[in-house]
Amino acid sequence: AIFGTFLGFFVDKYGRKLGCIVFCVLELIINVLEHFNNFELLVLGRVLGGMSTSLLFTAFESWMVSEHRKRGFEEKKIAHTFAIAQMGNGAMAVLAGVLAQVSAEQFGDIGPFQLAIALTAVALVFVCFWNENYGGDGKQSSSSDLLIGDAMNVIKKDTKILLLGLIQSLFEGAMYTFVIMWVPTLARMVPGGKSGQPDFAVFGLGQGWIFSAMMVCISIGGEVFEGILKITTVEAGSIFIFLLAAASMVVPILFNEFYMVLGAFLILEACVGASFGAMATMRSHLLPDALQASIMNIFRLPLNILVVTGARMGDVLSPPQVFGVVLSWFLASGVLQIWLNSLVKAKKKTA
Repeated sequence: AIFGTFLGFFVDKYGRKLGCIVFCVLELIINVLEHFNNFELLVLGRVLGGMSTSLLFTAFESWMVSEHRKRGFEEKKIAHTFAIAQMGNGAMAVLAGVLAQVSAEQFGDIGPFQLAIALTAVALVFVCFWNENYGGDGKQSSSSDLLIGDAMNVIKKDTKILLLGLIQSLFEGAMYTFVIMWVPTLARMVPGGKSGQPDFAVFGLGQGWIFSAMMVCISIGGEVFEGILKITTVEAGSIFIFLLAAASMVVPILFNEFYMVLGAFLILEACVGASFGAMATMRSHLLPDALQASIMNIFRLPLNILVVTGARMGDVLSPPQVFGVVLSWFLASGVLQIWLNSLVKAKKKTA
């Protein structure tokens, strides 16, 4: 979280393609380290994992947006690309789950990591054929300090960018807290399980199917996002997405019935799928190409604080209380999105 936060500045300085290559190399190293029964090496892998995650969520998106515009494609096609990517992400997650299960059966617990090495190597080959693009003036920058200062100034001067960054941090912080909570919550309610406590043995029999259903819902969310764009703006449509995510969290707070809670979780996953495309599209509208990765990474710091807070809450609060906090974060992102939408509409009227 600490080291990864500052990688965006180096992505803009040294190149987005290079950032994607570094991500692939880090993932190769991380999965190789999983082969060693050594605590220090595993900790090193987690540190590198934080850095690679930061690159995953900044380098690829900033490269795509810049390359899209450099090639002269229509601006409205950016949202379409993000929608397709999100649908593909969900489908690939389902396929990855199946392949991971097969590799685990064939090669043991280390099998999925060996498969990850092979797939990452293939991805690295593809990335090596991309064109390079940079932040700043479009060429390799000589100073990361300049990019940091420019990024902070842009955030201070443009309330819309500040709001978008806070919305992203709140929504994703709530989402990652949900990721921590969904398995023990459903395991506690699973039919045929132990009463009043998580029964992971019984829940594990159907956990793979539930995970696959969630990933399918993410793909559906990508389709929903594209449909929303046909009837309203991305800013207005995002209000519905964020508030629906908040509403879905009412169910695990008030009810203790397995299928009702599972249904609410599936609705949330569809909102997550729609939100990724929506926030990526808004970033492409509001963030300057030259500083996109730098600005995105600045807001990973409050995101990581929320994620750590969410992980800690699972140890000290009851599940309904944790979901209450998650609801408040989703709701706050929706309220801020209403504000952002009003600012965007006001700007269009004066333009």
